[in-house]
Amino acid sequence: KDQEFYKNYMDKQYAKYNVVTHHDLIPENIYEVPSSEMGVVIVEGKHPDIALTLGEYFNALRSASQEREDISLPQVRSRILKKETDSRVMYAAAQDAKLLTRKKDDYQIQQTSLSTILSFWYSEEVSDKITVSQEEIQKYYNDNLGRLMIQAHREIRQFVAKNEKDAKKHQKAIAGFLKKGQTTKIIDLIRAESLKPEGDGILPNVYANGIIPGIGRDQVYNNKVWETKPGTVSDIFTNSKDEIVFFYITSETPAVPRPMEDVAASLRSNVHRTKANELFDERKEQLLEEYAVVIHYDRLVSRITPEELFVVAEDAQRRSAYADAVSTYDQIITDFAGSDHAYRALFMKGFVLAENMGNTDKAIEVFSQCLSMNPKGDLNEAIEFMMESLLSGELPEFMQAD
Repeated sequence: KDQEFYKNYMDKQYAKYNVVTHHDLIPENIYEVPSSEMGVVIVEGKHPDIALTLGEYFNALRSASQEREDISLPQVRSRILKKETDSRVMYAAAQDAKLLTRKKDDYQIQQTSLSTILSFWYSEEVSDKITVSQEEIQKYYNDNLGRLMIQAHREIRQFVAKNEKDAKKHQKAIAGFLKKGQTTKIIDLIRAESLKPEGDGILPNVYANGIIPGIGRDQVYNNKVWETKPGTVSDIFTNSKDEIVFFYITSETPAVPRPMEDVAASLRSNVHRTKANELFDERKEQLLEEYAVVIHYDRLVSRITPEELFVVAEDAQRRSAYADAVSTYDQIITDFAGSDHAYRALFMKGFVLAENMGNTDKAIEVFSQCLSMNPKGDLNEAIEFMMESLLSGELPEFMQAD
């Protein structure tokens, strides 16, 4: 209902302000627009604040690119243009309704103003000062080729049998047809006898990721796909859906790098972001020194109880966010130093490091600190047992990975 209302509202506002978009003034390649044309108005209406220039549109595209959107796609650029136009039309409506005057003391307005000023500062002091050359894009592409690969994948043709006896009979027949190159006979057999003849048994795009299309996660099946040699029929096995199956490889596509031209926009964005982060850190350090900033961490007092922090840490463990769990236990250890809460948090930190993060050396170090903190603690017997197990390399059963 929100979406329906929004569309109807915007249609009325577009008509009210007679909004016109000059698509013919928008070049195909925005990066080649000379600075002299950045002031060209590509969207206009009866209210002056609706006007959108080529330069403003360019900035919106650049922001989207920094958020890892592929602005080389026409549909992405069209959506961004619509979003920018909608914003200006709504702002015009807000101006006419004197919304800013009525809400000038609103906390949200003040925070938004601050955020906008900071955004301008970042653009002027950091983002706008970054240039990305073709040579830098090429180097980034070369350095990250491993992450830019189109992963190897296989296509298979499977047969789902009624029982083991039928599976063995049909497996033998299909192996014979495959050897003679009689694909038509294989397809006829699948259509007549397989429990799943859809698509003539074809399952495309099977990657080495533990997943089988149409089934979902099935590590055993996936392993067999990558262990079976092309030109041969797999052995008979039961998949994760308790179906009796076998298959053969119909085609194989090796891993290949994505062409640089296909990912150029993303590469440019990544290089720009990396350089901007470096310049931002540099400017931040300069400003901290210039304004003699001192952060009094020792004056911070936690208003969260240790019990609440333990709940936060345990929730992070359940979500497998182990680094967050360790960070929260560290907060308990620091904020409630010397207490029984700190002792128990130190124990749990060691446990997470050992069981979930596999950091044996660090876990042993933390357990040692735990024993030193409270030599008579009620957890010490368990700590000593775990330390002995970690040092011997023989984890107790409850700490072993599934």
